Amino acid sequence: MDVSTSNNPGDLKVSKDEIIENVAEKILNQDKSVAVIDNDDQIVGSIDPAKIINTVFGGRKNNN
Repeated sequence: MDVSTSNNPGDLKVSKDEIIENVAEKILNQDKSVAVIDNDDQIVGSIDPAKIINTVFGGRKNNN
């Protein structure tokens, strides 16, 4: 998670306490960053789906 908030966030927001298995597919299907919110609905960070894809899959988004 990036601690700084993104200048171009998408509409999806996830709780900082959410279990990754519950939101991973939603996050990875986003074109824009995903806001991470606290219990007061304040943005505390963001997740960049492209960075996750590059880290996990080595930059191969749609390559089997």
